[in-house]
Amino acid sequence: MSNLKVRQQIQSYIEQLSEEKLIVVADFLAYLVEKEDNEATKKLLNIVGFENDLKEEVDDDEYISSEELQQSESAWKDYISGKDKGINSQELKRQLLGEDFA
Repeated sequence: MSNLKVRQQIQSYIEQLSEEKLIVVADFLAYLVEKEDNEATKKLLNIVGFENDLKEEVDDDEYISSEELQQSESAWKDYISGKDKGINSQELKRQLLGEDFA
């Protein structure tokens, strides 16, 4: 089956789903995309010396480790999917500065 036909079939199925099921599908698709992204990242990181070469090419203050990137991406996906509602600015200030800004 061609790529276009598969996409059309998926769209047909999606149009038949309830909102609750659509959320499940969206979560599953996000999981598949994340897994594919992680597999590509792992392939790069498995190249001997890749991460060290990358560090040398990027200024220290601009370099972000693969672990930090994965944590950030996971947190962002949780936020946009509604799994993590985030915090308001007052709470952020309290957490960062240790002060009460009420």
